[in-house]
Amino acid sequence: MTRSERSAATTGADAVGMQLVRLRKAMDAVRTQVLAASGHGLEGSGLAVLYHLVTGGEQRVTVLADLLGLDPSTTSRHVAGLERSGLVERVPDPDDRRAGLVRASPAGRRAFEETRALRTSLIAQALEGWSEAEVTAFADALARFTDAAGHVDLPTPVLQESR
Repeated sequence: MTRSERSAATTGADAVGMQLVRLRKAMDAVRTQVLAASGHGLEGSGLAVLYHLVTGGEQRVTVLADLLGLDPSTTSRHVAGLERSGLVERVPDPDDRRAGLVRASPAGRRAFEETRALRTSLIAQALEGWSEAEVTAFADALARFTDAAGHVDLPTPVLQESR
């Protein structure tokens, strides 16, 4: 890559970074609106737990913690709150009776699907006026970027000796 190409890539990456900050703020506002409108009393963490249980099936709390990027005790607190609300259930692990699994209850599945439908509706409003081809291209590009972003790391800083 030439110096000019690196400069253009850096400028483009900075522009993408700025738009991602704006997107994060916009999506935080959408999530706040959706959770309030859903009427299920969910918070973002509860919705994330339900997402993994509805899309991935019943899980051990330790697996959920890994999926959420949280420690098991924090995840257990989230699960306990959802259990008190009747949105998740604990069941024995058929492979290891000493362990338990967590699964979305029918009410939890409904809450997740209704909340997801609200989110989809708001996103569809934001995409009004876009052609089907534009929406597809955007979704494909966003998926490609998200996949790539999950595999990048900053280099380990090089410590300079004190002089």
